[in-house]
Amino acid sequence: MPRRLPLAALAAGTALALSNAPAWAGFPVSELVTCAVGGEEFTFTTTGSYSVFGSRPDGKPYGSWVFPLPMPDCPGNGLVMYRTFTPEEIAVLESYLASEEFAGIRQESSYYRAAHIARRLEAEGDLAPLWLLMRAGWQVDGDEAAKARYQREFAQTVAELSGAPNSADHITLAFRAANAWRELGEFERAGEVLSGIADPAAATFEDDTSERQQRNWREWLAKDIPQLGELIAQENAESEPVAMIPDTQAAFRCVELEQDGAPLPQRCTSGELDEDISRFRQSRSASDGT
Repeated sequence: MPRRLPLAALAAGTALALSNAPAWAGFPVSELVTCAVGGEEFTFTTTGSYSVFGSRPDGKPYGSWVFPLPMPDCPGNGLVMYRTFTPEEIAVLESYLASEEFAGIRQESSYYRAAHIARRLEAEGDLAPLWLLMRAGWQVDGDEAAKARYQREFAQTVAELSGAPNSADHITLAFRAANAWRELGEFERAGEVLSGIADPAAATFEDDTSERQQRNWREWLAKDIPQLGELIAQENAESEPVAMIPDTQAAFRCVELEQDGAPLPQRCTSGELDEDISRFRQSRSASDGT
């Protein structure tokens, strides 16, 4: 993983396994990896390509592979190789991996461990630990307690950031933090963070950010900031709110809510998703044998 992640990836997201949803498969690629500390060899499976088609408000993408993307995770000592390390950094890692502090997080998810490893290696002010911690929350979908713990740590750490509040990276992190507070049910705090976000129109960018990336990023926030504000006002803490996910996933969610007898959001009954909703109803009926 590079030290800095491109804006195109920050504004988009990746794959959820939707039981009856359509699949666009990537393909697995296995490689033999040598652990940077200790020299252990192990097989790491990733993908040669994948597609992304939108994301959740927390940034987790919908797509054709597992997200967050797996990183080499040494089975023996728990080192997550989120990037290549220098000899000097390897010496630091040897000490850290043997510490009581690392022993205390050894059973945490790989992205959570990577975030804490990055805190030991990256320069002050580097945002890599935060991007990793944000993705750690995606990685533990299904474990409500761990996800809440990771999201809280992420949002609290974003609140401690200093400098460059107008940078695109800081604005993106603030948006994700506001969503984290929303999912945690702390709606007042979520609203405060969202209202405090610097104007995206005046954002500053890294020199290698293309004009197209800048335009897409601004368009994304122009649409999603008001939508997130509405969810906060409604005290909606869902991780996949129908109003803020791609059409196909929204239609699938509408059918789930319908079958559960839950109230349907306006988007489910507006007509815009009728074709996909009908398709998922038929698929559900076929799988249920009705």
